[in-house]
Amino acid sequence: FPYSHYTFLINQTINLKSFQPIPTPPNLEMKTYKLSEKENLADLVTTIVKDDKMNSHYESDILSYFLPPDQIKKTIIDHQTTFDNSKTSDKFAYLAYLDSNLIGFCTMQINGEEGIGNFVGIAPEYRSNDLFKYFIDREMLTSKLQNCTRFSCSTISFNSRSLNTTLRRGMKIDKVHLNINIFSLLNTDNCTKLNIDSTIEKLPEAIVQLIHKKVQRDVILKEYKLSLRNKTASCISWRIKWFAEINLLLFFDSNKENYGYMRLVLNAA
Repeated sequence: FPYSHYTFLINQTINLKSFQPIPTPPNLEMKTYKLSEKENLADLVTTIVKDDKMNSHYESDILSYFLPPDQIKKTIIDHQTTFDNSKTSDKFAYLAYLDSNLIGFCTMQINGEEGIGNFVGIAPEYRSNDLFKYFIDREMLTSKLQNCTRFSCSTISFNSRSLNTTLRRGMKIDKVHLNINIFSLLNTDNCTKLNIDSTIEKLPEAIVQLIHKKVQRDVILKEYKLSLRNKTASCISWRIKWFAEINLLLFFDSNKENYGYMRLVLNAA
């Protein structure tokens, strides 16, 4: 954890043996993504994430306990702009330019003989232009050129427009599932790792005092939640991961039976 969950996803597949791509309009250009274009792509992803429909895909009550919405959106943007086609032979990302304007992108990967569509993002003002089919076709074509025999992708259940497009392109519904999507929301390289011995009852107070000694500032407990598997344990050794930038602490005991999180407010020095 933390994790976010989508609504139901509809998985579709197609046999690439007979696949033939449709002609791309002359004013639409698909370019291989390069890290030098990260800033432009980040601007596009920011626009997409701000759209109301996109927010419902990524935000949940579970995530809000751990990270503020702005941090979640920043993580999504970082996640979608870190593909490096020059270093990974099994992952591909493309940018779409319509009349020289960046209007969308797509990412995919190769897993053995199967091409897998990961994500297609189109700027909100262009979504009614029937452009989605060209993104899917590019992913299918890339899969075929990589000697894949099949291609698959998943569509959020209420996105009927995208689902109709993939079905018209010859894809068949394979299964429906509830997806659990894991993001690297908390970079453990940027946290402070601490240890403390405390009883369960006195743990909140002990952590607050520990952080107070570290920062020499007044510390106020804002939010605290603990999940207990072993309620009979007395004094326990706790391991703490402190993400100072967002004032969040995750902790668990040495046996990983009891765990939780804590939010703190640090007053000015």
